[in-house]
Amino acid sequence: MKGLLAAQGRGRPGSRVERQRVNQLNAAVNAILSKPEIKAAFLKEGAEARPVTPAQFATTIVQDVERWRALAKRQNIVVD
Repeated sequence: MKGLLAAQGRGRPGSRVERQRVNQLNAAVNAILSKPEIKAAFLKEGAEARPVTPAQFATTIVQDVERWRALAKRQNIVVD
């Protein structure tokens, strides 16, 4: 899964303004990803345009980090 990440703005983390901006950007991106011509362009490249919520994307990131952390531990991989 791919997505957009951005540096935290001037608002306090979790503030109403910050959440509002994230939700506005999410709605705009999801609207674009839902267009048939965009879906077709993604499929042509072997990808799938799949709109998700900010919470769903955050969950995916947490799961991916845990999966890669566990793999690194099993394989004794250490980052210098």
